[in-house]
Amino acid sequence: MKKIFYLLVATLLIFSSCKKDNELNLYGTWVLVDGTLYTDNMETHEQIKYQHFGLGKTRSQLTGFTKATFPIEFLIKDTTTWEFKRNGDFILNNNIDSPMYCNMTASNMTIIEHPASGISMLGGSARPIHAYTYDYEKKIIVVFIQDQIGSKDGYNIEWNNKLFFRKVKDE
Repeated sequence: MKKIFYLLVATLLIFSSCKKDNELNLYGTWVLVDGTLYTDNMETHEQIKYQHFGLGKTRSQLTGFTKATFPIEFLIKDTTTWEFKRNGDFILNNNIDSPMYCNMTASNMTIIEHPASGISMLGGSARPIHAYTYDYEKKIIVVFIQDQIGSKDGYNIEWNNKLFFRKVKDE
């Protein structure tokens, strides 16, 4: 009887100590499914949230209230794709001829110009990103990107974006 008890306790400990991994692997191809632009008026402290997409609106931009310049700044719902490759390549909208690079350090990810391609896709700039699993079952991640300062209606505005991507292909 003692052996059965100890066996039962050991089994219970093993199963209770196992943690299910509920983090999605970033490597693979993701399609943009939704997004929000958050603004903060630096003078009045008014905070406003804008939906990138809505009734009949399928196109938007990361740059908030200034003109979008680079391909990564243009957003099309259910069309824009981001692909993260294990070698660090970052492929925007299946454009394998003009890759960017996802530079990963201890706790930071930044999309930068590709160090070997010589092609300028960001004008020498970088896009820090923070990504995490939003819905494991539906394979959705959320990405924070484009923290920027500009002006709107004569006020200094700070804005950033929260984009939702669904995984469509593993690498």
